[in-house]
Amino acid sequence: MVNSYQAAAVKQLKKEKELARLQEQETLIAQQKQKARAHDARMKEIATKEARIANGEPAVTAVEKKAVAPEKPKKATVKKKTAPKKKKVTKKKDG
Repeated sequence: MVNSYQAAAVKQLKKEKELARLQEQETLIAQQKQKARAHDARMKEIATKEARIANGEPAVTAVEKKAVAPEKPKKATVKKKTAPKKKKVTKKKDG
């Protein structure tokens, strides 16, 4: 037999699951829109490059080369670790 507390808990869980599903759908739609915008931007860049090629101009301009060139990461300076000096062991004389 189900009491009123259990029925209320089940209803609450169903509401929470439904809200979670809706939120998940919203985030998925937002991600898809962002990917579509990025794709459109890439397609626009490709179209401009194709137009330049059709006009006989170079596909990549000097300005774009500077923008595309990746920065070289700076090497971190690491101090060399020196081995600790060994202590001299003196032998005891039996005597």
